[in-house]
Amino acid sequence: MKTKGFVALLALTCATPTLASPPYVHDLDRPFNEYTWVTTHNAFATRAFLFPPPNGGIVCGIPGREKTTVDLKARDNLGCENDDASSATLTGLRAGTQLNVFDSPDSDIKDDYALIVVRRDIVGREVTIPSFERSYSDDDGVVQSHYRNGLDGYVSRLSLDPGQ
Repeated sequence: MKTKGFVALLALTCATPTLASPPYVHDLDRPFNEYTWVTTHNAFATRAFLFPPPNGGIVCGIPGREKTTVDLKARDNLGCENDDASSATLTGLRAGTQLNVFDSPDSDIKDDYALIVVRRDIVGREVTIPSFERSYSDDDGVVQSHYRNGLDGYVSRLSLDPGQ
């Protein structure tokens, strides 16, 4: 079984809605090379988070340089998909960065949520968070999972604070 997730890879603040269909992150399953698209966009932005769905495409990309909150139930200019992410790959993040993922679009902590804190700089490499439903700690970071009835594949809100 393939997992759905996000990776700290894309800063999509440059993606704006137009009458034409823009290449939002969830459109990367179209017949063009997604790595070329990622490389082009990363040349102009700080890396952050990327969320790939089970087919290997991308659910969502979030910039890592500034404080950001995304309600995935609301349609936004980032092209993020609601109830899809279940893992994360982080890169280009500094120690102290905090990522929160919530089942609730209102950040209700009575529902499932996970807090991820980066302990040491993740630069020039990637760190994968394989699931939001398991708490653990290592040299790179801490994942505190607050499980109720399932968070993997049900992320409806996320927030990032680079702590700078």
